[in-house]
Amino acid sequence: TTYVITLGTGIKDFTEGNELARSITVAFSTGAILDSMSVSGSVVDPQTGAGEKDFTVMLFPANEQVDDSIIGRKPIYAATTDEKGRFNLPYLARQDYRVYAVKDEDRNFMYNQSKERLALAKDPLIIFPDTAVGAAVIMQSTLLDNEAPLPRSAKWVNENTILVDFKEEIP
Repeated sequence: TTYVITLGTGIKDFTEGNELARSITVAFSTGAILDSMSVSGSVVDPQTGAGEKDFTVMLFPANEQVDDSIIGRKPIYAATTDEKGRFNLPYLARQDYRVYAVKDEDRNFMYNQSKERLALAKDPLIIFPDTAVGAAVIMQSTLLDNEAPLPRSAKWVNENTILVDFKEEIP
C-alpha cells in the first residue's frame, strides 16, 4: 500500500506563525513498490476558458462505476484545483479510473447534486497503457439544471400547433 500525506499551505508553526509557501507531499509504501502513476490536468469554465479554483477532483475505480453515478460516493483519490484550475494526483496505483470534479461546497468529498457544480471530462475513463506513467485530463464545469423550464405563454397557432414561449432559453 502506498500512503500519501500532503501538508497544505494553511499549516503554521506554533511559535513564529510562519506558513508553508507551498504544499509538501510525502509518499511511502508498506511494500517494495511505490505506486507511481499520476493524473493531472485542469478544470475550466467552458464559457470563459478560465481555470476553476477549489474544485475537488475525484478518482473512482473504473470497475466499480457500473452506472457512472457518483452521487453520495466518496472517491479513492482526491485533489483540489489551484487558482488557475490545475490539479495533480500523484502516486496512484496502476488501475483504470473514472474522473469527475465537484465544487464541493460542504467539503464532504461527495457530489450532492443539489447546488454543487460538476466538472466533466469528454471521456471520464482513464486507462494507463503499459508504457505510460501519467494521464492528462481537461474537464469543463457546469451546474446541472434539475428544474423543468417554466412556460411564459402559450397560444394555438393552428389546430395542430401550439406556440410556447419559455422564461429561459432552451438549447
